[in-house]
Order: sequence, then structure tokens, then C-alpha cells
Amino acid sequence: KLCAVQGDGQQLMLTGTDLFTFWNADEFLKSNNPYDVSIVSFEIFGKEFQTDSSITCKSSLTLYPNQNFISVKFSAPEFNDADGITYYYKVEGLNDNWINNGRSNAVSFTINNGGTYVFKVKARNGAGLWSNNERVLVITMIPPFYKTWWFILLVNVAAALIIFLIVKARIKRIRKQEALKTEFNKRIAELEMTALRAQMNPHF
Repeated sequence: KLCAVQGDGQQLMLTGTDLFTFWNADEFLKSNNPYDVSIVSFEIFGKEFQTDSSITCKSSLTLYPNQNFISVKFSAPEFNDADGITYYYKVEGLNDNWINNGRSNAVSFTINNGGTYVFKVKARNGAGLWSNNERVLVITMIPPFYKTWWFILLVNVAAALIIFLIVKARIKRIRKQEALKTEFNKRIAELEMTALRAQMNPHF
């Protein structure tokens, strides 16, 4: 026959025929087995992002510029120590250092530029054991059209063309002015020559 008795504090004692043992309940409740971290929710501006399969199974997502405020919820289910789990995360491309998120299993961040970002989350339980995995989600943010390479190229080509046309028009105007000036000087010279001949030969 066995009998369990609570001792001082968190100690438990188990007694029986030829048996006497005790252990600390806190240590008993802390698991020493690896566990996994999962992403359980992915929201855009507070609304669940719709995907073709569960977000838990997704390894990558593609977003548009108007979907840049992101909230992620994650979980590291551990029956024995659910309240003692500390979460760490980072978003490569925004910050490359792990951020201690405490006991909170949710995080929000904003992506302002197009590109590829890698969200990572891991956890540690009260016994100091790290999760069996780092949950990774690759986020591809499509840049706004005015930041795409083809739009920038188009703007540069248009700007170069405008500058070319302005310079060409300026050169044409200068040449026209020079031609008019030359023609004017030629006419003045002809008139002066005619006047000079008239003075030299009154009957001319």
C-alpha cells in the first residue's frame, strides 16, 4: 500500500512498505524532454491571414505592400510547464539579434520595404531546456511599384529623355539666334557697302 503525503513547501513524499522517497514538485513539473515551437496564428492589421493551408504547416508567405503590419502568435505546448516558457524571436532583415519576448506568445512588427525576411522563434522552459526547433517562416514582401527596378529604370529613362529634349531645344534656339544675328550682320554689311559705293560714285 502506497501513500502520498505533501511535505513542507513543494515537497511530496511517497511512503509504503519498504519504501520512502520524496521529491520537489517544482522539479517534477519541469520537463526534461525536447518540445517544438509552432506558429498558430498569422494576422495582417489584426485580421487572420487566409492561406491555402494551415499556417502551422506554412514555411513561406508572400505579401503585398498594403499587408505590412504583421502579428504572429506561436506556441510551445508543454503539459508540465506551460506557464514557465520564455519565447525568443527575431526577424532577419529587420533585426538580426534574438529578442526576449518573455512569457508572451505573440509579437507584432511592420515591414516597410520590399524584400525577403525570415521570422524565427524559439523557446526555453523553466528548467532551462531549449525547444527542439527554431520555427522559421520566410516572408516575401512585394515592393510598391514605385520601388521596383523597372519603375526606377523608367523614371531614369524619362528624366534623361526630358533633359535631352531640353538641351536639344536650347541648342536649337541658340543656333537660330546665331543665324539671325549672322543674317542681321550680313544685311548691315551689305547696306554699308551700298552706301559706301554710292558716296564714291554718285552716278552708280
